[in-house]
Amino acid sequence: MPEPAVDLSYTPSPHSVWNRALRLAWGGFWLLIFRPSSPPLFAFRRLCLRLFGARIGKGALVYPSCWATLPRKLEMRRHCCLGDSVICCKSLR
Repeated sequence: MPEPAVDLSYTPSPHSVWNRALRLAWGGFWLLIFRPSSPPLFAFRRLCLRLFGARIGKGALVYPSCWATLPRKLEMRRHCCLGDSVICCKSLR
């Protein structure tokens, strides 16, 4: 006997509209400005992350190919490094 079909066409998002808008804005900013920046521009990338709510310590190194899904929840202390191709997913304070 076949199993009853489950309608998965509507699944509510666990994220608010505001959260999704911020994620979209960060994704566009990352793609157009953050990612293409020159590797030695660490201060510029720290500023970019701070604009999106991250708490970044002085002297922290953030490379252009890293990705933070939620910059507002990212916290880095002094002289930390977020290296090439690192993905920070659900980082907590």
